[in-house]
Formats: sequence, structure tokens, C-alpha cells
Amino acid sequence: MGGSPRESGYVLEPLAIDEVQEVAVIMSLDVHGYFAAVREIARGAVEHVETPIQMAIRAASLSTPWAVLAHNHPSGSSQPSRDDIELWHDARERFRCAGLTLLDHLILARGSFYSCAWGAYWTIKP
Repeated sequence: MGGSPRESGYVLEPLAIDEVQEVAVIMSLDVHGYFAAVREIARGAVEHVETPIQMAIRAASLSTPWAVLAHNHPSGSSQPSRDDIELWHDARERFRCAGLTLLDHLILARGSFYSCAWGAYWTIKP
């Protein structure tokens, strides 16, 4: 099964390493829970990205009803902002209303990430 926070973090780690601005992506999982696709849905500035939830829903629904939302923090800190937490709650509800399941919202930084679903930090080991 590929939908755990640790596995999602490993798949999305390059986003945290390679980008110098915030980028939001939606990762879809197939009917067996394995990673199906990762689609970029927004690009922002160094410290902020506007995440269009409707676009995330549309991108996720192209593959399966399960998805993980993620964005990076180029600052190097995976500490979620108040906006990040509000986005998680809003997106999860809007996905539910669309008949989809948003499994998590990950905030990625070099070497670590935060899982909104678990309310916990994870370390990405080389």
C-alpha cells in the first residue's frame, strides 16, 4: 500500500529539494492504494502558494477517488502555517463533497515533512 505519510513523503521529497519557490501538487492513488500520478496544481513565491482546491479536485478525479495534497517550504522548515492547516480542513471537506477522499496534506522541507492528517513530523532519511 502506498498511501502512508512516510511513503508519500519519500515519493514527493524531490519537490522539497529541487524547488526554490512553493509548489503545490496533488498525488492520486490507484484502487489498490498505490501511487498513480503526481500533478502540479500551482506555483507560488518563496514563502506562499495559492492552492486552487477546485483544480486539485479535478486533477485527483482524473485517476481515482483518493489523493494526497502536498506543497514544499523552500525555507527549509516543514512547520505548517495557520493557512496550511486551514487549507487542509477546507480541502478535505470540499473533496468529501465531491465524492473524493483527501488522505493527507503534506508540508515538505529538505529532510523532513509534516503530515496534517497525523499531526506529526516525519524525517526523510537518505
